[in-house]
Amino acid sequence: MSHKRNKKDGKLDDGRITATNKKKESTKNRRKNKEEIFDPKSYIKNNITIILFVLIIVIIAVSFGWTVYSSSLNHPGTTNSSPGSSTNNITSSSNLTGKHIIDFTEIDTQNVSLSLSDFSGRPMLLEFFATGCPHCIEEGHILNDLYHNYSSKIIFYSVGTWWNVDTSSTQNLTMVTAYQSDNGYSWFFSCTTQYQNYILNEYNVNYNGVPSIFLINSAGVIKYVYLGTTSYTILAPALNSLN
Repeated sequence: MSHKRNKKDGKLDDGRITATNKKKESTKNRRKNKEEIFDPKSYIKNNITIILFVLIIVIIAVSFGWTVYSSSLNHPGTTNSSPGSSTNNITSSSNLTGKHIIDFTEIDTQNVSLSLSDFSGRPMLLEFFATGCPHCIEEGHILNDLYHNYSSKIIFYSVGTWWNVDTSSTQNLTMVTAYQSDNGYSWFFSCTTQYQNYILNEYNVNYNGVPSIFLINSAGVIKYVYLGTTSYTILAPALNSLN
C-alpha cells in the first residue's frame, strides 16, 4: 500500500508524522523550553532602566517617610497625655517632661534678682515669650485669666527673650516692662539677654520657639510642656493637677 506525503503539514495521507517532521518538532520544543528558563542576569540587563527607576522611587518614598516621621517627633505637633490635652497641646522635643528644672537667675521688671529656686516648694507656670510675638500676646490674655484664678496656688513667671530686639539687657527689660504694664499683668516678669542664651537652649526654646509653657510641681519637676498658643480649658485642668 502506498502513501502520498502531504507537503503542507509533513504527514502522510493516512495521518502519520514523518521522521523529518518529528525532528523539527523536537527542535522546536527544546528551543521553547530553553526560552522558558528564567535568567536573572539577562532579565536585569534587559530591564535595567525600569529597575533603576523603581529603586529611585523607593529611595525617595523612604526618605520622605523618614522626614515625616522625624518631623512628628521633633517638631511641635506631638501631643502629651496631660489633663485636658488635645492636638494643640504640644510637648517639647527634648522630652523635658519628668525632669528637674534648670535653675537660672534674671533681673525682673522690679529690678530684683529672681531665680527659679526662689520659688522652691511652690508649683509654677513658667512661660518663655517675645514681646513682638502675636501668639504670645494672645496667650498672655489667657494667662491673665488663669492668674486671677490660680495665683494663690501657682507661681506665674514669664521670661521674655532677646530675639529681634537690642541685645542690651536694659533695652530688653524696658520692652518687657512696657509689655507687662500695657497689658496690666501682675505676675513675675523678666527677660534673657543674648549672653544668657544657654537658658533658651536648656529649655529648648531656641528650637521650639515661643510661646513655650512649662508646668512645674512643688518638687521642681517639669510635669507638662506646652508649645504654641494654649487655651484656658487645656491649662486649667493641668494646673489643678499640680501639687
